[in-house]
Amino acid sequence: MGGVQYVEPEISQASRVEIDDFLELLQCEASRGHFTGLKSNTMVTQYASELQSANDALSSGKPAMVMTYAIKAQGQAIGLCVLRAIEDPTILDLNVLLISPNWRNRGFGRWVINAFREEMKNSGRRLQVRCMPASISMMSLLVQMGFREIPQPFGSVRYFSCS
Repeated sequence: MGGVQYVEPEISQASRVEIDDFLELLQCEASRGHFTGLKSNTMVTQYASELQSANDALSSGKPAMVMTYAIKAQGQAIGLCVLRAIEDPTILDLNVLLISPNWRNRGFGRWVINAFREEMKNSGRRLQVRCMPASISMMSLLVQMGFREIPQPFGSVRYFSCS
């Protein structure tokens, strides 16, 4: 009997291997205009090192401004997301949400955003999502989920927030 199989996703702190596994896809998506500042292998390697150092600090109980999570389904990492603290301590910025192409359009992005939005709400904070102009499907999803665009006086980066 064929049918839809439900896959229970989970989110956990990304390991060095999980971060490294997504660098090629991250650079590919950056070349399509979805992320900035990752134009060369050197830049991608530096970014990975920053993410890994921050996760190492968190693992040892030290504070960090960046948290990198693996999105998993059926025991394998299918995506990566990066949350960044900003100047306003009541807001956490989701500035990378990356799902492997084979796992896209199955609701995992929506699930991740909802999970972090709930976590932020329960801790008295808000989730803000940063999007580049090329991220049309992400912006559409955010609007569907009740996020509102925060007007910016300059720059091409678009920010979305929910209450």
